[in-house]
Amino acid sequence: MVIMWLRDKAVLSEIAKFAQDREVKFTVHQDLSDRSRDFGYRKQRFQYSQSVVETLETLGYPERAVSLFIGTNRLNWNLMRLPPPLRKRGRSGFNKEELKEYSGFWKSALLRTGCRDMEVDFDGLWKGQDLVWDVDMQDHIGAAFDIADTIAKFLETKHGLSPQIVFSGSKGFHVWLHHSEAETLVSKISPHWRKTYGNRDDPIRYRSKLYRTVVEQVSEEAEFSIGYLDLAPIQRSGIIRCPYAIHPKTGQIVWPLSQQERQSLRKLVDANYEVSLWEIVTTIHPWDNRESNRRNSIPTNGNSSVLKSIPKRLSSVV
Repeated sequence: MVIMWLRDKAVLSEIAKFAQDREVKFTVHQDLSDRSRDFGYRKQRFQYSQSVVETLETLGYPERAVSLFIGTNRLNWNLMRLPPPLRKRGRSGFNKEELKEYSGFWKSALLRTGCRDMEVDFDGLWKGQDLVWDVDMQDHIGAAFDIADTIAKFLETKHGLSPQIVFSGSKGFHVWLHHSEAETLVSKISPHWRKTYGNRDDPIRYRSKLYRTVVEQVSEEAEFSIGYLDLAPIQRSGIIRCPYAIHPKTGQIVWPLSQQERQSLRKLVDANYEVSLWEIVTTIHPWDNRESNRRNSIPTNGNSSVLKSIPKRLSSVV
């Protein structure tokens, strides 16, 4: 079942590992049919796998659906003041006052002057930013995969890079590029960008603008319109759904594709460009393709070969 997936030690370990040097954001869906009632908190941290469970329980999961997102900026949490607890023991409601104060602190830490005032090394704190092409197509999942796969192939063959494709769990795919490779790609377009970055008080904003240029150029060279992309992951404080989390709308896993799964989807889409979401899901998750079990076909046995393969999937972007 979906609930048990987020109780499995292998899954929790990988979510915590992937989020260890990233910001975490939670969105609580009090009613999935009414998004106006959503609320959430960002600038959070997963220190270890058990903290994933504890945070979900604090937010009311599983009675309330919760979306997990992670930031694309990479940071050294040892140099950052830790966030306050979401709730304070002995008090009802969320810890809004301290969370608001921490949000102001975080904004200051995004600037060189702010870090200087706090006697923190800006470049030691902010290690880089992953580059993500977030391909969203509401009614055409086959086209979304085609675009993501073509972009990934272009990065592999033209630039010799190692992108990772992740199924969003719903209407699209994400193409991840590790921050070190992202910087290599940026340097090809703007060779002296690091010097400018070093002289800016708000260098992360400057880099996000460069990232947009890279995304536009790669998309153009791969012959796809930037209009198919959600640019939120490459903003100054970019976020995107966390791999191995559950998409609350579909109940599907945000799933990093192995090379074999990517090849299988390529054959599927080549054979039928109008492929359905369910055909995508059962191709990458063959453990149970029964129509009646769409939301409950997730393996929860700790000995499952699927769970054992998890640590290998994100090695290029961790």
